[in-house]
Amino acid sequence: VWGWDAVLKRFGKKTFKEVLEPAIDYAENGFPVSERIAYDWRLPPALPTKNCCSQLDPDSVKTWYINGKQPVAGQIYRNPDLAKTLRLIQAKGKDGFYKGEVAEATVAKMRKLGSPVPLAAAPAAALAAAISPAMCQARASAFSLASFPIISAGPASG
Repeated sequence: VWGWDAVLKRFGKKTFKEVLEPAIDYAENGFPVSERIAYDWRLPPALPTKNCCSQLDPDSVKTWYINGKQPVAGQIYRNPDLAKTLRLIQAKGKDGFYKGEVAEATVAKMRKLGSPVPLAAAPAAALAAAISPAMCQARASAFSLASFPIISAGPASG
């Protein structure tokens, strides 16, 4: 979220409210699950955290499944909790995510799963966005490629 905030402040012409409204609409009103999404939409067993992993996380099932079951093509998927979180970000900017109820719920879930993380472990003030050029152009081509820098894409990009 701090990255969104930094990009909007530096390059944006819209507010969080404007930018997040379409995502909130999909989260609140839902969208039909396509065949491809239905095929890929599987939660991995993640619990217990010790001697992992033979069970689905009930909170993940509540969030990502429909009536406790993996979505099938044609079902309408809604995520009211995501909509609520995005509304907090609309109203409070990055503080709507890094402070208050969203931060507290994140830390509570992490603690429930065995992490000793304190709420103050990731204060918003300690986060800083780094914006770097994402464009590169091949000399032999008339095309440009836009991409995330490798470091931000994680190990899957390497």
